[in-house]
Amino acid sequence: MDKLEGKQERRIDPDANPLLSVHDEEFTDALIEGVCKEEPKDQTKEKSLDGNLKSGHSEEDEKKVRVRRKRRGIH
Repeated sequence: MDKLEGKQERRIDPDANPLLSVHDEEFTDALIEGVCKEEPKDQTKEKSLDGNLKSGHSEEDEKKVRVRRKRRGIH
């Protein structure tokens, strides 16, 4: 019974605005923890000699050739 009583105290209102119903302190703490733990993915990429970020495929790898096909539809 103790578990049920604890849940009833923090009952969530389904009609409440989720942006306003979250406690500011809890949200801020969770946001700070999430930002500090997550590694920035864009900044971990290596830079090439010309200073631009390298893409997923380097120039030495084979290049993909895209074929454009005409759309078949009503003419």
